[in-house]
Parts: sequence; C-alpha cells; structure tokens
Amino acid sequence: MGLRKCLVAAVSVAMSFLGGCAMAKNDPVVIDYGAMPASFIKKVKFEQPYILRRGGQDIKLLAKAEKGDNGKLFIQFGEKILNRKSLRPANNTPYLVYVNGKDFLILYEPFGNKNTGGKQFKGQMRYYRLNDKSGISNSDNAMLGFVEEPTDPENVKVYVHHNILGGAYSLETYRVNENGHLKPKKERGQYVYPVQFFADKPLYSQEAAEVEVFKDANATESTVELLPKYTKFKRLRSTDGYQGQYYTDLQLEDGRVARFREFYLFSEPSSLLSVRDKRNEWIHFYGVSGTGVIEDIPKEKLEKLNRKNLDD
Repeated sequence: MGLRKCLVAAVSVAMSFLGGCAMAKNDPVVIDYGAMPASFIKKVKFEQPYILRRGGQDIKLLAKAEKGDNGKLFIQFGEKILNRKSLRPANNTPYLVYVNGKDFLILYEPFGNKNTGGKQFKGQMRYYRLNDKSGISNSDNAMLGFVEEPTDPENVKVYVHHNILGGAYSLETYRVNENGHLKPKKERGQYVYPVQFFADKPLYSQEAAEVEVFKDANATESTVELLPKYTKFKRLRSTDGYQGQYYTDLQLEDGRVARFREFYLFSEPSSLLSVRDKRNEWIHFYGVSGTGVIEDIPKEKLEKLNRKNLDD
C-alpha cells in the first residue's frame, strides 16, 4: 500500500507539473510600447493573451479564431469585445499595428496560386480598428500578399495583382495609413512591372498583329508595324489606368516593345480576355488562356513555336 501511495503521489505531482506548464503557456505576454519603435507591426498569435503597456496603461489584447468556413472570430481590446462569425478566421495570421497613436489588427490569409510553381503571391487582409469609441470594427478588406514578414508600417512589401496579358503579380511597397489600411507609396500614373516569375513566361501570338512598336523600353516615339504570327514576347509592364490610360507593353526578343490593349469582357463564370490590335482584330496568345489565366506552354508545342512551324 505504501508503494501504491507513492506512485499515486508521483503521478499527481507530474500531472500538476504538466497542468502548470499548460497554464504558463497562456500567461499574458507583455508588449511594452516604450521598447518598440514609434510605429510598428508585430505578428501575434490566436489564443495568446497580451498586455499592451503604453502611456502608463495596461490594455488586454486577445484574439481567438474558430476553424471552419463560417467560424467565430473573437477579439478583445481592453473592455471592448468583438464576437461574430467570419470567413475562415482560423486560416488567418493576426498582426498588431500601431500607427499615429492608434492600434489596429490586420488578419492576413495567404492563398495558393495556380501555375506558380509553389510560389504564393495571393492573399487577403482584413483590417480592424481597435480604438473606436463605439467598439472594435472591421473597416475594410484588401487582396494583397505579404512578400516578407512586415515590421515597419512605412515600408511593407506586398504582391499586387495586375493584368499584364493575363493575371500577374507585381512587387510593390505599401504603407499603413491613418485608418490602418495598406496603401501604395508611389503616385498613380506609373508603370507596373510583373515579378520575374511571370516576366519569364513566354507568349506567342496566334495571329499577325498590327501594333505600335517602340525601339526600346525608354523610347517615346513609335511606328506601326504588322508583327507576324507566332511572334515571341515576354511581359514587360502595364499601366495602372490613371487618367484612363490602359495598355500593356510586351517585349520582343530584340528588345523592341510592342504595345497592346487588353480588356476583360463580362462572362460567366469567368471574364473573357480581349486583346485587339489597331485593326480591331482579336489577337490570341499561347501562354495565356481565353479567360486571362497565365499558362505554361507544353514542351512539345513550345519547341514547334520556337521553330515557327506550329501546325494550324
């Protein structure tokens, strides 16, 4: 009996120790604003309570997320509480943001992308204001992907979706504004360049195309040329639509630049990609689908295209 009591006591001590560890895991983590930069972004964790220590105050922050497409999202900031259904809340990573004396929470959900060789460019962000007198509020959403872990609200590297002969992504620098939203730092009216992954994917015209051609990427004067069928291009850049300017520049193998205009016509379930030349002829391309999805050209077809002898 003495031995049994000893074993029971040992198990009890072990369970107590494990329980203590479990409790310790959820002890509040102090984020001392006095030891942080004047503005910052810091990744935090669901289920982990935090004490935000600033201005002589200790403010409790706690976020919880339920699994499922329509799971519950719980956010507590001081005495304020948000508790409601949300889309895939547990798939997100929360980031605490402090800018201009205001606290925000960004929930970031990365998405997989098709035909990207395992690279992840797409993401969604949900912005939450924590300081509103009326309570915690979801102020907006954005379709942006983090390039790296953000820390500086003035310099956040993100992937942004653009149409550059199909849906591609560019690498841009954004900043967190006074409302806690990520906004581009550069002014409107500048070119947008695809990341190398998309720039390296070849395009071949399926019809002859009459387009403006520039001698290089810096030229401002152009001539109109009829480029033959099976001309090879690479994606160079596109405009951002500022003041109604929409066009896409593709680079030829000799460095010249051909200017196209791409449009997306409403259709179900996906919009149709429409590229027309100066004759208003519809130009199709190998390397991008009719709905604007960038595709890899099968090796056998690619070899034939490079020899310019693809069978019609």
